[in-house]
Amino acid sequence: VKYDPNRKHLWNPCMHLCNYSINKHHSDYIKSEDPEAEDVGHKWTLSALLRHLKSLNLDTALLMQRIEEVVIKSLLATAPSIIAACKLFVPSIVNCFELYGFDILIDSELKPWLLEVNLSPSLGCDSPLDTRLKSALLVDLLTLVGLPAVDPVVRPQIRPHRPATAD
Repeated sequence: VKYDPNRKHLWNPCMHLCNYSINKHHSDYIKSEDPEAEDVGHKWTLSALLRHLKSLNLDTALLMQRIEEVVIKSLLATAPSIIAACKLFVPSIVNCFELYGFDILIDSELKPWLLEVNLSPSLGCDSPLDTRLKSALLVDLLTLVGLPAVDPVVRPQIRPHRPATAD
Protein backbone atom coordinates (compact mmCIF):
# COMPACT_ATOMS: atom_id res chain seq x y z
CA VAL A 1 0.00 0.00 0.00
CA LYS A 2 1.38 3.38 -0.95
CA TYR A 3 2.05 5.58 2.05
CA ASP A 4 -0.37 8.51 2.33
CA PRO A 5 0.04 10.90 5.29
CA ASN A 6 -3.63 11.97 5.07
CA ARG A 7 -5.34 11.81 8.51
CA LYS A 8 -8.15 9.61 7.17
CA HIS A 9 -5.58 6.81 6.68
CA LEU A 10 -4.09 7.12 10.17
CA TRP A 11 -5.66 3.87 11.45
CA ASN A 12 -4.89 1.71 8.40
CA PRO A 13 -2.10 -0.59 9.69
CA CYS A 14 -1.16 -1.66 6.16
CA MET A 15 -0.45 1.96 5.24
CA HIS A 16 2.39 2.55 7.69
CA LEU A 17 5.77 1.05 8.35
CA CYS A 18 4.77 -2.25 9.89
CA ASN A 19 6.11 -5.66 10.47
CA TYR A 20 5.59 -8.76 8.44
CA SER A 21 2.89 -10.15 10.73
CA ILE A 22 0.55 -7.39 9.52
CA ASN A 23 1.70 -7.00 5.93
CA LYS A 24 1.38 -10.70 5.08
CA HIS A 25 -2.41 -10.38 5.40
CA HIS A 26 -2.71 -7.56 2.86
CA SER A 27 -4.37 -8.43 -0.45
CA ASP A 28 -1.37 -7.12 -2.45
CA TYR A 29 1.17 -9.24 -0.56
CA ILE A 30 3.05 -11.65 -2.85
CA LYS A 31 4.33 -14.83 -1.20
CA SER A 32 6.95 -17.08 -2.75
CA GLU A 33 6.66 -20.85 -2.30
CA ASP A 34 10.17 -21.52 -3.63
CA PRO A 35 12.80 -21.82 -0.86
CA GLU A 36 15.57 -21.02 -3.36
CA ALA A 37 13.89 -17.87 -4.75
CA GLU A 38 15.53 -15.07 -2.79
CA ASP A 39 14.10 -12.18 -4.80
CA VAL A 40 10.50 -13.19 -5.53
CA GLY A 41 7.53 -11.54 -3.91
CA HIS A 42 7.68 -9.17 -0.98
CA LYS A 43 10.18 -11.06 1.18
CA TRP A 44 13.76 -10.99 -0.08
CA THR A 45 17.02 -12.08 1.48
CA LEU A 46 19.64 -9.47 2.25
CA SER A 47 21.89 -11.13 -0.35
CA ALA A 48 19.21 -10.73 -3.03
CA LEU A 49 18.69 -7.09 -2.10
CA LEU A 50 22.42 -6.41 -2.29
CA ARG A 51 22.66 -8.12 -5.70
CA HIS A 52 19.74 -6.01 -6.93
CA LEU A 53 21.25 -2.77 -5.63
CA LYS A 54 24.62 -3.69 -7.15
CA SER A 55 22.89 -4.27 -10.53
CA LEU A 56 21.71 -0.65 -10.25
CA ASN A 57 25.37 0.40 -9.80
CA LEU A 58 24.84 1.34 -6.16
CA ASP A 59 27.63 1.04 -3.60
CA THR A 60 26.61 -2.01 -1.58
CA ALA A 61 29.92 -2.11 0.30
CA LEU A 62 29.20 1.38 1.63
CA LEU A 63 25.65 0.36 2.52
CA MET A 64 26.84 -2.67 4.49
CA GLN A 65 29.48 -0.56 6.25
CA ARG A 66 26.75 1.88 7.28
CA ILE A 67 24.44 -0.92 8.45
CA GLU A 68 27.26 -2.47 10.49
CA GLU A 69 27.90 0.93 12.10
CA VAL A 70 24.22 1.25 13.06
CA VAL A 71 24.22 -2.24 14.60
CA ILE A 72 27.50 -1.74 16.47
CA LYS A 73 26.52 1.69 17.80
CA SER A 74 23.14 0.34 18.92
CA LEU A 75 24.75 -2.51 20.83
CA LEU A 76 27.36 -0.22 22.39
CA ALA A 77 24.65 2.24 23.46
CA THR A 78 22.63 -0.47 25.18
CA ALA A 79 25.52 -2.55 26.54
CA PRO A 80 25.44 -1.04 30.07
CA SER A 81 21.72 -1.82 30.43
CA ILE A 82 22.14 -5.32 29.02
CA ILE A 83 25.06 -6.06 31.34
CA ALA A 84 23.16 -4.73 34.37
CA ALA A 85 20.10 -6.85 33.53
CA CYS A 86 22.25 -9.95 33.08
CA LYS A 87 23.89 -9.39 36.47
CA LEU A 88 20.44 -9.14 38.09
CA PHE A 89 18.60 -11.95 36.34
CA VAL A 90 21.14 -14.44 34.98
CA PRO A 91 22.89 -16.70 37.52
CA SER A 92 25.95 -17.24 35.35
CA ILE A 93 26.81 -14.72 32.67
CA VAL A 94 29.00 -17.26 30.86
CA ASN A 95 26.04 -19.36 29.78
CA CYS A 96 23.53 -16.98 28.26
CA PHE A 97 23.03 -15.35 24.90
CA GLU A 98 20.44 -13.32 23.03
CA LEU A 99 19.43 -13.06 19.40
CA TYR A 100 18.58 -9.53 18.28
CA GLY A 101 16.58 -8.56 15.21
CA PHE A 102 17.42 -5.18 13.70
CA ASP A 103 14.72 -3.52 11.59
CA ILE A 104 16.51 -1.09 9.32
CA LEU A 105 15.01 1.16 6.65
CA ILE A 106 17.27 2.11 3.74
CA ASP A 107 16.53 5.46 2.11
CA SER A 108 17.16 6.52 -1.49
CA GLU A 109 20.64 7.77 -0.53
CA LEU A 110 21.53 4.32 0.87
CA LYS A 111 21.43 5.66 4.39
CA PRO A 112 20.21 3.09 6.92
CA TRP A 113 17.72 4.21 9.57
CA LEU A 114 17.22 2.09 12.66
CA LEU A 115 13.50 1.52 13.20
CA GLU A 116 13.66 -0.90 16.12
CA VAL A 117 15.65 -3.68 17.71
CA ASN A 118 13.75 -6.81 18.66
CA LEU A 119 14.81 -9.08 21.49
CA SER A 120 14.20 -12.69 20.53
CA PRO A 121 12.83 -11.92 17.05
CA SER A 122 10.29 -14.28 15.54
CA LEU A 123 11.68 -17.57 14.31
CA GLY A 124 8.31 -18.66 12.96
CA CYS A 125 8.40 -19.98 9.41
CA ASP A 126 5.57 -18.89 7.12
CA SER A 127 7.32 -19.73 3.88
CA PRO A 128 9.87 -22.21 2.51
CA LEU A 129 12.39 -19.35 2.32
CA ASP A 130 11.82 -18.64 6.03
CA THR A 131 12.45 -22.28 6.85
CA ARG A 132 15.70 -22.36 4.87
CA LEU A 133 17.03 -19.08 6.27
CA LYS A 134 15.96 -19.48 9.88
CA SER A 135 17.18 -23.08 10.05
CA ALA A 136 20.61 -21.93 8.89
CA LEU A 137 20.46 -19.05 11.39
CA LEU A 138 19.71 -21.44 14.26
CA VAL A 139 22.50 -23.81 13.22
CA ASP A 140 24.96 -20.88 13.16
CA LEU A 141 23.65 -19.48 16.45
CA LEU A 142 23.89 -22.79 18.29
CA THR A 143 27.34 -23.47 16.85
CA LEU A 144 28.45 -19.99 17.95
CA VAL A 145 27.41 -20.69 21.56
CA GLY A 146 29.12 -24.09 21.56
CA LEU A 147 26.21 -26.41 20.77
CA PRO A 148 26.89 -27.61 17.24
CA ALA A 149 23.74 -28.72 15.48
CA VAL A 150 23.54 -32.23 14.08
CA ASP A 151 22.13 -32.93 10.64
CA PRO A 152 18.80 -34.80 11.09
CA VAL A 153 19.95 -37.36 8.51
CA VAL A 154 22.99 -38.18 10.64
CA ARG A 155 21.23 -37.93 14.02
CA PRO A 156 19.88 -41.54 14.14
CA GLN A 157 23.45 -42.83 13.74
CA ILE A 158 24.63 -40.90 16.80
CA ARG A 159 24.23 -42.63 20.13
CA PRO A 160 24.73 -40.73 23.37
CA HIS A 161 27.74 -41.91 25.34
CA ARG A 162 26.59 -43.91 28.33
CA PRO A 163 29.07 -44.72 31.06
CA ALA A 164 29.57 -48.39 31.73
CA THR A 165 27.62 -49.61 34.73
CA ALA A 166 28.85 -52.17 37.20
CA ASP A 167 26.71 -55.32 37.33
